[in-house]
Amino acid sequence: MKKILIATIVFLSLFASSFIVAAGPTYDITLDPSSPAPESTINFTAEISGGTISKVYLVVKECKDDFCYTEGFNVSMDKVASGQYEKEIKLTHSEANNIEYWLVINSDGTWYDFQENYAQKDLKAANGNSGNSNSKKTPGFELIVFIISIAILLFITRQKRVK
Repeated sequence: MKKILIATIVFLSLFASSFIVAAGPTYDITLDPSSPAPESTINFTAEISGGTISKVYLVVKECKDDFCYTEGFNVSMDKVASGQYEKEIKLTHSEANNIEYWLVINSDGTWYDFQENYAQKDLKAANGNSGNSNSKKTPGFELIVFIISIAILLFITRQKRVK
């Protein structure tokens, strides 16, 4: 009976210990400028809390719609204060209209990869619109239509005068 009781206690202890979840670090990332453009330089600042942080890596992917370029950034962030890390990144793709970014953190000897919780930021196009804007305007297109309309009107009025 004692053996069954001890075995049950050991089994329940192992079962209960499997439900203990390590909380891990939490973070908040800010960008400067807050509305970056393609091929711009962005300063990433991460505020991290929870545990003893030994390494912080920033992963940034430049994307165009649903396609992300294979080469991205995976860089070590610099510690500037307690719990605060910074890194400056120069974007390289002029066609990119958004970025995805997340952190990989070593806290208390355990690596935490937050790729599943990545953040996405739309890039501001050169004309000030969001990079996801589908309105592509050709400069001067309206002028061509206007000139053709005037030419047709002149042709019609000339034909009426000849008759």
